[in-house]
Amino acid sequence: KPLQRRFIVEASFDDQEMDLSVRYWEGAVVVNEAGARIGQGYLELTGY
Repeated sequence: KPLQRRFIVEASFDDQEMDLSVRYWEGAVVVNEAGARIGQGYLELTGY
């Protein structure tokens, strides 16, 4: 049975996107659930 949870992942700092030939973003993030900070991490996104 799937969990009924919703997370919001937000960048910890502005301007973490890299200007390369392919759109690429990497950087520190915080994870929130129901308005409470529940974690932190590092995220990489490409091709978005």
